[in-house]
Amino acid sequence: MVGTSIAFELARRDFDVVVLERDETVGGGASPGSAGYICPSHSAPLASPGALLEGMRWLFKSGSPLRIKPRSGIGPWLARFVASCTSARAHRGTAVLRSLAVESLELHAALAAGGVETRFERRGILNVYETQPGFALGVAEADRARDAGLAVEALDADAARRLEPAIRPDVAGAVFYANEAHCDPAQYSQALADAARLQGAEIKTGIEVIGLRTSGTTVTHAATTSGDVGADAFVLAAGVWTSDVARAIGLRLRLEGGKGYHVDYARTDAQPERPVFLQEARVTATPFADRFRLTGVLELCGRDMSIDHDALEVIERAGRRAFGEDAVRERVGLWRGLRPCLPDGLPAIGRAPAAPNVVVATGHSMLGLTLAPVTGVLVAEILSGSPSRVELDLLRPDRGLTPVLPGFSVQ
Repeated sequence: MVGTSIAFELARRDFDVVVLERDETVGGGASPGSAGYICPSHSAPLASPGALLEGMRWLFKSGSPLRIKPRSGIGPWLARFVASCTSARAHRGTAVLRSLAVESLELHAALAAGGVETRFERRGILNVYETQPGFALGVAEADRARDAGLAVEALDADAARRLEPAIRPDVAGAVFYANEAHCDPAQYSQALADAARLQGAEIKTGIEVIGLRTSGTTVTHAATTSGDVGADAFVLAAGVWTSDVARAIGLRLRLEGGKGYHVDYARTDAQPERPVFLQEARVTATPFADRFRLTGVLELCGRDMSIDHDALEVIERAGRRAFGEDAVRERVGLWRGLRPCLPDGLPAIGRAPAAPNVVVATGHSMLGLTLAPVTGVLVAEILSGSPSRVELDLLRPDRGLTPVLPGFSVQ
């Protein structure tokens, strides 16, 4: 979804665009599996003091939404994550992400209004809390969001059920972000690819980029499984696999695969009519036209694509508690995928330090869909020579998490 957004934004600004896609269709990787939420309210970096404390508690709790697969390569990533979990960094990161997410939400709305069929719907997102302590934290978060300019309302259990009758009666309360939206993530990627083609972009599928060819500090060609492809500028937007290509220009991106799962069900009357975020379980529920989706779990696993059936049970159990057995009775789909996560929880968007004609756009973790349109705008501004945004300084690919390898000078 990030790559097709960039292609569309560049093509409509009269760049000659060629997309090289490894799969036979666009929108693979983590893109089709998300909850579909477009949510400035939850646009905070993974790394924060609260996330560190909560994560440590979850690691020792059965059935938690956070898992870490032990292996030799995870230590350096975790060390950088812990170093990033300071109040000051979390505050700066949240301000940047929220600002970009608010802009991106309006870009999503403009795409839909312009006829790009992403199945965008603005019904709001309801955050539901099962416990009183959890609800108290949600209300405090709502107060901060309101101060930041977001439309938000705290609801007691009765008001929450009047708004969304599918919720079970024993919830503690809810917080409603009325201006937020959702769309079909798989449809988004396809619709943006189609729109990019209409603007003149060429999208080549079934072609894998296996390296970059350079002349001095300039990349001249992408080496692919179908031969070399030349260009004046290159954008690396391949999710967790971006790090593989970036090594060719001496850039070591500390990308970790954050595996997530979704389970799709046949539609029933017991399911909610708007997106519902089950906060304590960290499970999201999304009603699409033809299916109902539960999404959850963050498993730091590298590139491991095996299925943890206990994680699936965590997701389904949360759905049953919130909506009852009839809501999750008929499973029609199961998916897992790797979200690209950097240790500080912010994406990497900017020029590669050792190859100025290469722009990196990756590391969006769980905000890929929310930030996809604005990422397209940011990359287009960079390649147009007008990167005037202060946000880009915090998003630099070389911001201390991505050391340049020997043999390459930093420009």
